[in-house]
Amino acid sequence: MGDFLHSGSLVAVNGILYGVGGGHLFAMLAATGRPLWAHRIGQRIWTTDSDPAVGDGHLIIGDWAGVVWCLDAATGVIRWSAMPDLIEKLGVTGSALVHTNLAVVPTITGFAVAYDLPTGQERWRTALDGPCSDELMWFQGSVLLQTSGSVYLLDPSDGRVVLRWNAGGPDVRECLPAGDVVLASTWEPQGGASLDARGELIALSGGTVAYRRPAARWPTGLRYSAETRLVYEARQDGLGIIDPRTGDRLWDLQAGEGPLDRWCGTPDVRDRVIYALTADGRLYALRHPNPGETGPRRRRARQRPQARPDPPEWSGALPNQLSRSLREIYQASGGVRRAMDYAQAEARRLGHRDIGTEHLLLGILRFGYGLAATPHELGVQLESARDAIEALVPRGPTESVEAETDLQLSRSGRRAIRRALVVALRLGHRSIAGEELLLGIAGEKRCTAVQALERMGVKTDQLVLTIQLRWLPSWLARPPVPKEEDPWGEHLSQFSDELQHVLRTAKVVASAGPPYILALEQLLVALLGEEDGLATALVRDSGSDMEAVHAQLATLAAATGLRQPGRHGRPDRLSVTSRLLGGIRAGADEARRRATALVKIEHLLLGLIRAADRTDVRIAARVGPPEAGGEGVLALIGIDPDRLQIVVEERIR
Repeated sequence: MGDFLHSGSLVAVNGILYGVGGGHLFAMLAATGRPLWAHRIGQRIWTTDSDPAVGDGHLIIGDWAGVVWCLDAATGVIRWSAMPDLIEKLGVTGSALVHTNLAVVPTITGFAVAYDLPTGQERWRTALDGPCSDELMWFQGSVLLQTSGSVYLLDPSDGRVVLRWNAGGPDVRECLPAGDVVLASTWEPQGGASLDARGELIALSGGTVAYRRPAARWPTGLRYSAETRLVYEARQDGLGIIDPRTGDRLWDLQAGEGPLDRWCGTPDVRDRVIYALTADGRLYALRHPNPGETGPRRRRARQRPQARPDPPEWSGALPNQLSRSLREIYQASGGVRRAMDYAQAEARRLGHRDIGTEHLLLGILRFGYGLAATPHELGVQLESARDAIEALVPRGPTESVEAETDLQLSRSGRRAIRRALVVALRLGHRSIAGEELLLGIAGEKRCTAVQALERMGVKTDQLVLTIQLRWLPSWLARPPVPKEEDPWGEHLSQFSDELQHVLRTAKVVASAGPPYILALEQLLVALLGEEDGLATALVRDSGSDMEAVHAQLATLAAATGLRQPGRHGRPDRLSVTSRLLGGIRAGADEARRRATALVKIEHLLLGLIRAADRTDVRIAARVGPPEAGGEGVLALIGIDPDRLQIVVEERIR
């Protein structure tokens, strides 16, 4: 399980574990660890700090894009999505509460928002005294939550504040119901240093303090088990068990003792088994200690392999023709400068006397996913790249390369770095990352790095398309400008001129007025807006009534934003939906399947058909019968996806 999971919280419901880790939102059988389903984080669901909330057959989770997702807990199928925050793309980091067809979600902007669980319709919204970014819970018929300074109880029917307790100075780190009391963990830094922080574990009963106990030094999460009537405390130095009636600590397990090698996320307990997910990606099922049993003795620490030393810093000469602004961009690019250190180390390993594009590529791969995701998305790994490069360029005598002297850049290496810096300057970036450097390398048409990539099955145009797809959300969110004035224009080269025109028109449609949202509806308006356009001709050939299509599409476009009432963009920055991006990426995949990296209108249409997009039930109800809510957008506006697919496939052939 170490490769699949990552440190985080687990939720056990009806014998199934739900969690987020290893780049996936997943469900697995608790008894055997067999995976049931998984969603890769970063495709539709963005990176998340939120824990999954499960109830009534649904799973609710928020992501860093500010979207709350509702999935079928049994199958992982997405049912609906919503954006509770009034500020675009402000992440949902708190964990929701699911109870009797109601999903209550906390927001960083100081609101608690309730949604109808089957439909996703907003039921109520309550203002709080600060951000709420932790788990919501159920306590004695009310919704329990905390902000940075207070503990709240809300009426689930209308969001009315039933009770509020203020900590009076210290921050409220966490709260949870524990039998007949509410436990609140507070934290108060001393002298501004977090290592000297002082905290308390406070029990509240009826809004008054029942007892106070010193808190653990580095707590990371609390969880109450109705089965054992005990509280389980995760800390950076281990795991503890607390009696919530008295505040006494019954059992303590230090990291490095017994079976637990690392600190863990918030545990869960079922059938007297403690499930814990540790920082090194291991899932533990621990036997619950018996009453009076003490923790295990500290065992001797295992001998760990010494970490590989970092390579020496490269401080060689940059290209002479770099202007001051370009040099400033390079100096601000910490990741790329570290990749240069690795590139020099790779050149020395191969016995080469200068740093070429092939060494720059290896430096990017050695740095890892954090610098550039593109080569990893294309399946390029460090070892395979080394083999491909060594097959093209023989090794030199390593003893002839002086370790004390920095290697210089080759001519192709200098051109690649300059090209990357110029791209960043034109786009207004303050630094460069791996994608810009890869574009600089790709500009050297027959350099060793490009030849090595081709040996691994990655053509230059496929590399460029992948980079442009990663940059596309930033360009789409910018207000429309004339094509000749758009500095991003050259970075749409893998999209046909007709498709570029459609995307620019969609931006104009979305910028016409509030809510400034660029969704699939606006893309379809631009796609089908021209009577003599290719998309219109293909849809007409599929047998669709264009007048009816335009009427339904106008109704659908007018309803944009209604499924997520708080979501809106700004005139200077459009809100781009994940459904739109998913459709465009699916179109790019259709182009790749046909061995081309130029995405055309035909590919986009096939992508929209095969992306199996689901439109929100409330919007669907405005343009058709309520049962149409499960249909895709094309079917809702009167286009038969199956017939259109046949017509488009014939056009491509």
